[in-house]
Amino acid sequence: MLVAAAFVPGAPVLVPELSGPALSEVAPVRAAAFDVCGRLAEMCSRWVLVGAGDARREMSPRGTLAGFGVDVAVELVPESDEPTDAGMPTTVLIGGWLRTQTAPHVALTVEVVDPAAPAQSCLRQGSDLRSRLASTPEPVGLLVVADGATTITEKSPGGQKRGAVEFQDMIDGALAAADHNTISGLDESRCTEFGVEGRAAWQVASGAFAGPSLASEVRYSGAPFGVGYTVAWWNT
Repeated sequence: MLVAAAFVPGAPVLVPELSGPALSEVAPVRAAAFDVCGRLAEMCSRWVLVGAGDARREMSPRGTLAGFGVDVAVELVPESDEPTDAGMPTTVLIGGWLRTQTAPHVALTVEVVDPAAPAQSCLRQGSDLRSRLASTPEPVGLLVVADGATTITEKSPGGQKRGAVEFQDMIDGALAAADHNTISGLDESRCTEFGVEGRAAWQVASGAFAGPSLASEVRYSGAPFGVGYTVAWWNT
C-alpha cells in the first residue's frame, strides 16, 4: 500500500565526494534530503524510485558515480552482487545513493518515466503504479527524484530566462500543497522552455496519490547553482 512520498533533487553535487568547494552551499539541500528519506524509512519497508530515464532498458541493482569523476558505488538493494551498471540514469544513481546513506536495509525498485512523456501518460503511469501497489501488504513509499528549472540565474546551465523564477515558485507551491491540479497541468512547452527536467516524475507521483487529501510540506527550496532544487514530503 502506498503511504508516503519523498521528493528530492537528482543532483550529483549532493554526494560529498562530488561537492568540492560547493560543500557549504549544498549542505542544506543534503540535510533536507536526508530528513525526508529518513522519514520515508521510518514509515515504509519498501521504496519505489520515480525518476526520468529510458524505460526500455533494464538496470542492474548496482551502479557507480564514476561517470561524474569519482567511483562511488551505488546499490538499490542491500548487499547486491550483480554486475555494475555503468549506464544507470542519474536520477536512479542519486536515489540509490540516498537509500544507501539513509536506509541501507530498504530494497528500492525503480519506476522509470520518459522525461518527454505527455502529462496524461504520466498521470496514467502513476495511477497504474498505485493499482499495482494496492495489494502489497507492507507500506510502500515513493522516492521521487527530479530537478526544477535550469534557467533561474545567469549561472544556470541554461542561462537566465525571464519568468523562470516565477515558474519554479509555482512548482514549489504545488509540491508544498500536494496540489494535483497544478502539477498535472504543468505546461510541457513551458517546462521545456525553462529546462524543468522533473515534470514527468512529479506527474507520475501526482497520478499515484490523486484522490485523498495528503499531509504535505516543502523542507527545502532554492537554486544554489542556478537549478531549482525542491525537497518535499507527502503522506496519506
